[in-house]
Amino acid sequence: MSHNAVERYASAVFDQLMSESDAEVTRFVDDSESFIQLVEKSEALKGFFSSPAFSEPEKKDLFAVLSERTGYSAHFRSLFGLLIEHRRTGLLPEIRRSIRKYQDHASGTGEAVIFTPFSFDESELLEISVRLAEITGCKKVRLVQKIDPALVGGAQIRMGDRVYDASLKSMMKDLKKNIMEIC
Repeated sequence: MSHNAVERYASAVFDQLMSESDAEVTRFVDDSESFIQLVEKSEALKGFFSSPAFSEPEKKDLFAVLSERTGYSAHFRSLFGLLIEHRRTGLLPEIRRSIRKYQDHASGTGEAVIFTPFSFDESELLEISVRLAEITGCKKVRLVQKIDPALVGGAQIRMGDRVYDASLKSMMKDLKKNIMEIC
């Protein structure tokens, strides 16, 4: 049931935002991500918004204070107020993810996760992103970097159900397999 609820909320919000502008979608996604991170960093906030011990008006009041200080958009404030009323605040991360997917689909943007044992700088990530866009046919690729020391060297890129593996770990496995076939 929660998946259906997520899709209903996400679809309705996305349609409303797109009727205004793509910039509104981006602002909503950014606002929701900012709020999610704020709550994740604070056990007190996480407990407050998920606990039935606090009333709807108390939750709305605290959210109004947070919204005023952070300048969240009217669309984000409206959705989160609705989630508070329906006791579904825990759905926000999934709703944000779905709206981001709708936005990516509408704009021809793909998302890829690159796993490396070290950190790339912004120019290197941009170069990889441009190359991935050429390979995949996407207009743009948003790259998320994750550090994985187990890879030792090279990189592994996951985009949708595709994996591009140029890691040293993978190369060593292939080498071992080839040696075993020879022996």
